Amino acid sequence: MASGIAHELNQPLTAILSQSQASLHLLKSEPLKRDALLGALESNVLQSKRAGEILTRLRNWTKRDATVVQLADLNQIIRGVVDLMSMDLKERNIVLQLKLDTQRLLSKCDPVQIEQVIFNLIRNSTEAIEDQKDDIRRIAVESRVLEGQNIIQISDSGCGIASETLPRLFEPFHSTKENGMGLGLSLSESILQRFDGNLTLNNQSSGGACATVSLPSASPVNGKK
Repeated sequence: MASGIAHELNQPLTAILSQSQASLHLLKSEPLKRDALLGALESNVLQSKRAGEILTRLRNWTKRDATVVQLADLNQIIRGVVDLMSMDLKERNIVLQLKLDTQRLLSKCDPVQIEQVIFNLIRNSTEAIEDQKDDIRRIAVESRVLEGQNIIQISDSGCGIASETLPRLFEPFHSTKENGMGLGLSLSESILQRFDGNLTLNNQSSGGACATVSLPSASPVNGKK
């Protein structure tokens, strides 16, 4: 439980640190970039609230009353995560491409928990490509509906996942990162399974890794509600 709390809180805390560093840099700039500074501080407020929501969820998990199921638009969740990470990605010289389905992708889930999953997967891609020597570092996020499932795919231009690592990706506490706890993918898979969803990872033939999230669609069919 302690490791799980540390991992979950590390995400918003990392974002708060990044935005705070950016704010300090902006305060020293001439002329003062007021709009950019305001955006960084607003992001800190959102991430602080998110940390509080995570603590509430974790506290509720111990009471077995954690999940708040509601109808959520997955595209909206994706856009929210991308907005929160945009400044950090820019500083790392990473281009994120969005290709979202034009229709709302509705699923019955806990939006905060799904946000955590999307954040974690994009963060994994970021860490996989941030040390690339190539000028082009790309992450692509796509969404679509396929056979009653809402599909989200997050792919990157990295070197992919080592063959010996693939079978152990979802093992708790198994990590290839120097300071990793090996809980991100395990927790993400567990969250998705609560809502009858699924998470898979594989290497692309063109290079890089691809994470695929699927959740049952709750969108109206043929105009029916």
